[in-house]
Amino acid sequence: MKKKPFEHQKDEFQKHGLDKVRAIHWEQGTGKTYISLWEAEALYRLGEIDALFVLAPNGLHTNWVIYEIPELLEVEHHAVAYESKRGKTKKHQAAMDYVLKYRQGLAILTMSYDAIKTVNGKKVAKDFLTKRKCLYIIDESNRIKTPSAKITRTVVASGKHAEYKRTLCGTPITNKPFDIYTQFRFLDPDYWKSTDYGLGAYEDFKNFFGIWQTGHNGQTGRDFKLCVAYQNLNILSELVAAMSSRVLKEDVLKDLPPKLYSYKGFDMSPKQVQLYMQIEQEFMAEFDGEMIFTPQVIVRMLRMQQVLCGYLPTGDDNVCTPIEDKNPRLNLLKEICEDLPHKVIIWARFIEDINQICAMLGDKAVRWDGTVPNEVREENKRRFKQCPVEEVQFLVATPESMGEGHTLNEAKTMIYYSNSYKLKERLQSEDRNHRAGQTDQVNIIDIVANNSLDLDIIASLRAKFDSASSVIDGKLRDWLLTYHAANVIINESNEEQVDDLEAYDLYRGLK
Repeated sequence: MKKKPFEHQKDEFQKHGLDKVRAIHWEQGTGKTYISLWEAEALYRLGEIDALFVLAPNGLHTNWVIYEIPELLEVEHHAVAYESKRGKTKKHQAAMDYVLKYRQGLAILTMSYDAIKTVNGKKVAKDFLTKRKCLYIIDESNRIKTPSAKITRTVVASGKHAEYKRTLCGTPITNKPFDIYTQFRFLDPDYWKSTDYGLGAYEDFKNFFGIWQTGHNGQTGRDFKLCVAYQNLNILSELVAAMSSRVLKEDVLKDLPPKLYSYKGFDMSPKQVQLYMQIEQEFMAEFDGEMIFTPQVIVRMLRMQQVLCGYLPTGDDNVCTPIEDKNPRLNLLKEICEDLPHKVIIWARFIEDINQICAMLGDKAVRWDGTVPNEVREENKRRFKQCPVEEVQFLVATPESMGEGHTLNEAKTMIYYSNSYKLKERLQSEDRNHRAGQTDQVNIIDIVANNSLDLDIIASLRAKFDSASSVIDGKLRDWLLTYHAANVIINESNEEQVDDLEAYDLYRGLK
């Protein structure tokens, strides 16, 4: 390897570097990519593999090829990122054919989760995995946590073609302990079946680690299963530890300054208070000459949060309309930014938030979200990292689009303008500038509306974090053994809905 390892990387390599399967549950910023590439290099030198296949979230699969592999790998290699949009072009097909037949060094193919679901992407992946001796790495493995999902079934099935496999994820459990089931099935299809607890089927797994009751939906007339608590988490923690490595920044990066958290609160305007209370209590509100109806729980929560952000979607096309000329949340952000002399990352949940923030900050801000083409995103990232603070000071992004796989140590402050309910997005985004190489104190500021849902969202994230930590970190707490699962219907086909409902139940219990 071109760079020297940290001690925890050296320890993992010496003990498990040649294992056929291994889960690397290292906290963000502790070097998961380094250890996996080091193991790939070692296995290649020993003749155990001649190729590396990396599956990663869209955009991050190109990061491996552009940034990580050239900076770290010492052995001769040829790396290509599969691009779905160019998959059927002659040039891209020639590149795939070349890497498939490449023999001068380590052949490397990276692909996104979105691509492997396509017919052509699935074919390319199968050809590479079956015709080469591969180490198969899935980065951010929590993407395959739902057994019934198409992507999960595809990835688990493709894993059978590789003898050596790794999963990389700092947050393998983002919502409930059941998230770990399929990630380990990718590594070893028989792992849960081979335990002493009869956990071969997913239903058996859920029944062993969850306490379930039967509920009834009076509107549909159908029964449903309700998870009311978790159990046997100490056993699950032991089973997970047997095939994984867990590293926390606080334990291995001693020189990394700690995060400093703070809240900046604002009072809602009288108009905001009126709309917020109407939506919360009456499920409707009159705004901009029309009635805003929120009969569904999730829509209700979204509208309440949008009111706190200073606008509401109106009309048939749901154009976001400001509640008033002055936006208290945006004004507070402006005050905070005026006092910061260094680089800043601003996270926001909604695209409308990004629009308003970028309009306010002007040319000193660059953006990264789903509305920005990939090539423009990369240029914006380059400008944020390389341009002087007088020219580009702010990076404005959604945690969903940029929370994973980017090193942004240039920023000393992160501001959460608005939060989602997803634990993974929060934890991942927090660590974009709190990782190896950071020498400055990282300040994390949450902007919150006083006496509102904002603080309860953060409380919900904390509850999920404690549940995940009990399994992955082995830090069991007595109260967690009977942790109430927020009376949430487990809907495997819509995990965002589960997250929102869970947060909402917690919110109602705290009011």
